[in-house]
Amino acid sequence: MKVKDLKSKGKTGYGDVLQVYAIYWSNNVTYFLLSPNDYMGFIAYLESEIEVVEPYIGEDMVFNKSASGASMILHVDLIADSLLDKVIDDGQTWFPVFQDR
Repeated sequence: MKVKDLKSKGKTGYGDVLQVYAIYWSNNVTYFLLSPNDYMGFIAYLESEIEVVEPYIGEDMVFNKSASGASMILHVDLIADSLLDKVIDDGQTWFPVFQDR
C-alpha cells in the first residue's frame, strides 16, 4: 500500500509517496506507520495526513493483535523477533535490520 504524505511538502514540493508498513486503530482513529524518505524509523500519520494512492495492501501484510489487544495490520517482517518494538525504540540500530529482510 502506498500513500501520499500530506503533512510535509517533500522533495518535489508535493507530498512524497511512501510505503505503508503498518495500519492500526486507537480510540476509533486510524493510523498509518510510514518511513519518510531519509528517516531511520517510523512515524505514525493520521488518516487525515495522507492520501491513499495505491490501495492494494499486499501479501507481505498480515492482521495481528498487539499485547494490549489492539487490532493492526503489519508488514510480516515487523512481527518476527518483535522487530516493530525494536525499530520504534531504536530506529538507528534496528531500521537497517528491517530493511535488510
